[in-house]
Amino acid sequence: MATALSAAAIAAPAQPGDVAQAFIEAWNSHEASAFNDLFTDDAEWVPVVETRLSGRTQIVADLQTAHGSWARRTTLAASDVVTSGISDSAAVVLLRAGFLGKDGQRVEPANALLLVVVKDASGWRIKAGQLSKPGATAMPSTAAAK
Repeated sequence: MATALSAAAIAAPAQPGDVAQAFIEAWNSHEASAFNDLFTDDAEWVPVVETRLSGRTQIVADLQTAHGSWARRTTLAASDVVTSGISDSAAVVLLRAGFLGKDGQRVEPANALLLVVVKDASGWRIKAGQLSKPGATAMPSTAAAK
């Protein structure tokens, strides 16, 4: 079930870790304009391994295309949010961004989302981000290595 929010409701968050939930809320609004205040003007975004988008305008246009088609029928939920401060005005936010099925349960495995966020006068914004889709890991697990 999508969250009904206006674009104005998705403002730059006051805390770096809150960017994760703001991104999820913007996604679930299915309005690309809801992402405007979440990204810096010069943000970099890697939505899939083959693509790198530069600048808020390009990123929001890509999100508009997605939410005009396949993404319109999706709902995301955040979990496992971890925030690591770099400085007073920069942090890394890692989270799982999982799609929810029709039953409201997360479809496994969830995507991993890495956000580098920076603080400006309005709050915390995404400076760079990468969405990693589920796949085989390059490193064997500790249990498998024994």
